[in-house]
Amino acid sequence: MSLREMLYRARYQVLIYGLSAVPVSAIDRFLNRAGVAEHGRFAMRKQAVFDALPWDASFDQATIDCLLEGAGSALGFPWRWRGDPTVWHRAPDTGEIWSQRMFWRIDYRPGNAVGDARLVWEPSRLQHLVKLALIALQNPDQKVRTRAGDVVEAQVRSWCAANPFPIGIHYASSMECALRLIAVCVSADLIRATPAFPRLVAYLARLVFSHAQLIERRLSLHSSAGNHTVAEGVGLVFAGLLFPELPGSARWLSRGKALLEQEAQRQVLPDGGGLEQAFWYHLFVVELIGLACWLLAHEGSGAPEVLDTAFQRGRGFLRSMADGPGDLASIGDSDNGRALSDRFSVVFDKPPTMRKEGLLTFETSGYSLVRRPKGWRLLFDHGPLGMAPNFGHGHADALSVTLDIAGQPIFCDAGTYMYGGDQDRRKYFRGTTAHNTVTVDSQDQAEQSSAFAWQNPYQAQLLYSGEEENVCLLLAQHNGYRRLGIHHLRAIYVSEDGLLSVWDRLTGLGRHRITAHWHVAVPIDEAGGNFHLETADGPKTISLVGGTVVPHAGTENGSLGWRSPSYAKLARITTLAVGFEGHLPATLGLVLAPSADAASHDLIADIRARIETLFKMAGK
Repeated sequence: MSLREMLYRARYQVLIYGLSAVPVSAIDRFLNRAGVAEHGRFAMRKQAVFDALPWDASFDQATIDCLLEGAGSALGFPWRWRGDPTVWHRAPDTGEIWSQRMFWRIDYRPGNAVGDARLVWEPSRLQHLVKLALIALQNPDQKVRTRAGDVVEAQVRSWCAANPFPIGIHYASSMECALRLIAVCVSADLIRATPAFPRLVAYLARLVFSHAQLIERRLSLHSSAGNHTVAEGVGLVFAGLLFPELPGSARWLSRGKALLEQEAQRQVLPDGGGLEQAFWYHLFVVELIGLACWLLAHEGSGAPEVLDTAFQRGRGFLRSMADGPGDLASIGDSDNGRALSDRFSVVFDKPPTMRKEGLLTFETSGYSLVRRPKGWRLLFDHGPLGMAPNFGHGHADALSVTLDIAGQPIFCDAGTYMYGGDQDRRKYFRGTTAHNTVTVDSQDQAEQSSAFAWQNPYQAQLLYSGEEENVCLLLAQHNGYRRLGIHHLRAIYVSEDGLLSVWDRLTGLGRHRITAHWHVAVPIDEAGGNFHLETADGPKTISLVGGTVVPHAGTENGSLGWRSPSYAKLARITTLAVGFEGHLPATLGLVLAPSADAASHDLIADIRARIETLFKMAGK
């Protein structure tokens, strides 16, 4: 941590202590005198602001009933609001109650004794209220609209009563405060036509005033700058634009816009990829930037050009990679968080365009995407570890490959699982073994220094890419094992007729244990030393060359053989570990071929000859 950052952190601690000395009753008296709740711009406007956002507001009756009853989930854990204030503080994963004391005295980092903070934060983002507000806006039944508005108002009032500023876990993260501020502003605006709106505005004004002050004094800057900073910037823009009567509003707006311009240029790379090397967080960032652009265009003087162009770059990258949020490859950390709601997206707001088959490379962010007939999508990761200096949401996945066919994962990234809870599993899921690449002596390609930090990051480089005679060829390298004196090259061969081959060449001195891991997301059967599976492109056979193959199915206490398809969830898969122990060089290979070809020795020999030509290009 630099001296400048230490001084900044010391300063904001002083500011926070001063802010916390102001009781909530004093904030209410001030707001009442200022007339913000009753006569402010937000309260007095006749038309909704956010009804024109790109919404998916189609709800089945079962969903409507659950929302009206206060039922939901915290990332898959059951959650229900019944007016009990402890519901906002109960850890969904452990049932424990988070402490009700000043937020800076609460240990919420991974490894704490209460639970995963991400899980208790999820319902307190109040983003589920956006769905209720959409029901209040659009449902044809007047009684349902009124009731939905009442539930929105009651839950906001309940949250404010249970979380007096600045006490409790929900003030520990400025980003969480920003996301809550955004969600409540949008929800309140959408229920403007219901009887609940006048009752809600006073609570909204208090929440915006207290949250914006905390965000401004506790921005995620310096080594903490990342997706949190973008969310905080958008929160300040919302507070400044929608509540201009509040003291500090002009400053919040100016500061928020400046932060967003700075971080949009930095975090959205020239090719549209994300600096954090985590696809879901990149979606989160691009959605936030798009939301800010929309609000500035509708309520301000317009979005700065640098902000709009960054949004368009990021949107283009994500739409090239996927048809929707659920279609994104699991690269880097993912906590399933959204900018506003899973019913809102300024990224995937239109049907996907026709996909061009072939090779698409994103040189700056470090990904090559190969699309083939029958829905083949192969992603080759030859990018950096993540966002310096901590690389917090990046995974040690250099030269990893993922493959899905017609939306069905075949070779998958193992995912994230959880930030809190079992820290051994946190280490596993972000480590090299959990990815379709190679480990040396069971070590990661970089060194994990904490649950959100890496040391000794690697550099990866794409050496060759091209398409020849209906075959795509890729060659890349990384230096993550330089501390062991080992160099890793990976070559990839993808044909148009449904054949994939991946070859690894490791060179260096001494005796080592080399292991390639392949995480197979579909059921497989072993026969004759090969592995057979069914795909949307017909039956396939996996042949593994160059080492001893050991399949791993998930066990209760193990790591291999598990996938986390979404945050806090586990699913059993099969991990094929191909191991070699001895003196280098070593070459390991995988061939995925139509079962009719049976990955014959002649076929493997032909492919390997072509791969050797690539290795010679690199001098290996």
